[in-house]
Amino acid sequence: MKIYISGKITGLPRQETRQRFADAQALLDEIGFEAVNPMEKGMSDDAPWEQHMVKDIEMLFKCDAIYMMDNWTESKGAQIEYDIANRLGKDVWFESNVRRENKEVMRIQNAIHEVTG
Repeated sequence: MKIYISGKITGLPRQETRQRFADAQALLDEIGFEAVNPMEKGMSDDAPWEQHMVKDIEMLFKCDAIYMMDNWTESKGAQIEYDIANRLGKDVWFESNVRRENKEVMRIQNAIHEVTG
């Protein structure tokens, strides 16, 4: 399943933002999704916000789901992406829920491994 990563970008330090999106991509890939990272779309950071949004929405349309990073409510672009995904009936995953559930799965897997050797 292809999942688009959405979160706040504008107004945050670029390197920190790239790392947060890369971390989200790694987590989603580990779980078994095919993560689509808008920070890797190949556009210049200096391109106008509107051009970025057009490309981001194009990428979102090709995905089955959207992953909302915890800071998404602070971003006009992420709110637009959420609305589009919702209207298109795409699955919506929230960062805090995915991280919590993934930790539970890891604990269960570790317990099984301890018991079975």
